[in-house]
Amino acid sequence: MFGDRLDRYLDAGTCSAILREYGGLVADTLKYFDRQRYELDAWCVMPNHVHALIYVPGRAELDRILHSWKSYTAHRIGRGVIWQR
Repeated sequence: MFGDRLDRYLDAGTCSAILREYGGLVADTLKYFDRQRYELDAWCVMPNHVHALIYVPGRAELDRILHSWKSYTAHRIGRGVIWQR
C-alpha cells in the first residue's frame, strides 16, 4: 500500500520536477565517462530522480562517480543543492 500511495504522490507532480528542464544535461553527464570510468548499462532520467545501472570495473569507487555526477550537474544547473545526500 505504501508503494501505491508513493506512486500517486509522485504522479501528482507535487514534488520538485527540476529534471524536466535539465534532464538532457543529466543524461549527457551520465554518458560522458561511459566506457572510461564505468559501463553505463541502462539509465532513465525522471522529473525528480534518476535511475542508472552501471558496472564499475576494478578499483573504481562508486561514491566518487556519484559525487562527480551530482557536483557537475548541480553547478551547471546553478540552483544550489538539488540532489539528496
